Amino acid sequence: MRKQILFSILIFTAATVFSQTKQPKGWPKQLNPFTLKKNLHQRNSDSRELLSLPQNSVYYIWNSDNWENIYQNEYQYNDKGFLIQQIMKDPVTGENRQRLLNYYDQNNQDTLNLLQVWLNGNWTDNAKKINQYDQHGNIIFYLSETYEGNKWNILEGKKHELEYYENGLKKTDSYSEWNGFEWLKDTWDFYTYNENNQILVDSLLVFDEGNCMPSLKTIYHYNNIPPTPLCDTIEFQNWDGNSWEKSERLIDFVWKTTDTVFSYTDQQWVFQSYWEYNFRITNTFSSDSSISLEEFYNTFTLCWEMYSRETNFTDPKKNDLGYRYETWDGDAWQIENETKNTLTWDGDDITEKLVQYRDIDNPEYQNIEKYVYNNFLHLEVGIPFVSAETAIQLYPNPGIHTLYIKTASEKVNFEMYDITGKQIMQQNINGNTTINTSTLHPGMYFYRILQNGVVKENGKWIKQ
Repeated sequence: MRKQILFSILIFTAATVFSQTKQPKGWPKQLNPFTLKKNLHQRNSDSRELLSLPQNSVYYIWNSDNWENIYQNEYQYNDKGFLIQQIMKDPVTGENRQRLLNYYDQNNQDTLNLLQVWLNGNWTDNAKKINQYDQHGNIIFYLSETYEGNKWNILEGKKHELEYYENGLKKTDSYSEWNGFEWLKDTWDFYTYNENNQILVDSLLVFDEGNCMPSLKTIYHYNNIPPTPLCDTIEFQNWDGNSWEKSERLIDFVWKTTDTVFSYTDQQWVFQSYWEYNFRITNTFSSDSSISLEEFYNTFTLCWEMYSRETNFTDPKKNDLGYRYETWDGDAWQIENETKNTLTWDGDDITEKLVQYRDIDNPEYQNIEKYVYNNFLHLEVGIPFVSAETAIQLYPNPGIHTLYIKTASEKVNFEMYDITGKQIMQQNINGNTTINTSTLHPGMYFYRILQNGVVKENGKWIKQ
């Protein structure tokens, strides 16, 4: 649990740190329709400009020795490629069973997911999830409800009351949860930032029987590598009733990019006198997998010892091909559980997805579920980056050999940096410009656009 909290904090400051969530040993036999909303589509274009969207599918689960047809699906999408309706039908009679309706705001954020069942020739409400966002795109309200007894009943509710600094950064976050009868305040966060708009301190207060008291303080330290200083230490302090006491810290960060970490080490504050190694995480990335190795520090031998390894498998187009969790027994890696996704392709379309599973008790792959897709809709949804201040278009992103930059401004300066902060490119731009990027190595780069010495825009560009 503690490590999951640490990763939540890392995700807050670094956007996305390699996930450490372990899959359960069991596998659900019935797919929750709500989960289809986000992960229905497979990626089939490295540039992410082409979507292959099935308009029909058949869903099967493995029943001992044969595939059982559970339901047929019909899908509808909006012009951005987001799923707006899924109808599940009986595989034998073709009659309606369930319908999932998804609604989005102008920023393509979910606002309502409504699940209905077919009853007596009509669609009847069954469950829904409601999301509300503020002007900054942060969620401020979440509600999960079921319809029973001619009324909606709240299953889960979350609410955020947010305050912001003048520059739009989050200042406070008062969080409440629905306890079944009323909204109860749970936590209250206070944030401070440095001159680069990076978080410095997150002070967490908790509510207990209506009283608010300090609980946890998270302090961030950064290096001084331009153009974007990176976090090199995160320290956690607990409130003991009178003062803040050191508790734990993350050190020795090695960053792959500004939002992906290669490795870091966890230490605990022992006997209120010294830091002691606890565990460390090392991530490696390749074209077909990402591996996260966890080691723990043996305080008797004063050596690092391997503990577990998690692997996420992908194809060259970053489609999910599965997940494996292993533990080290002292001599070899033992597979605790593994999920394997096998995709069948027809050109740009994925026509079948087979899911198999195995674990330490059943070492052979077992069939779990299968989707057969057909009747594909192809959409191009790539949109070039446009800066409102300088009317800049920078595309394609990701790109390969050439980067095109268009600007309505008379004179701007374009700079590009590698992940170490070294400037690798500088060019004056006036109107339309083509930049040769064929000599750059694949990876992530950072760019800045300046006008009269003032930074108007900065961002990331990925070379494939």
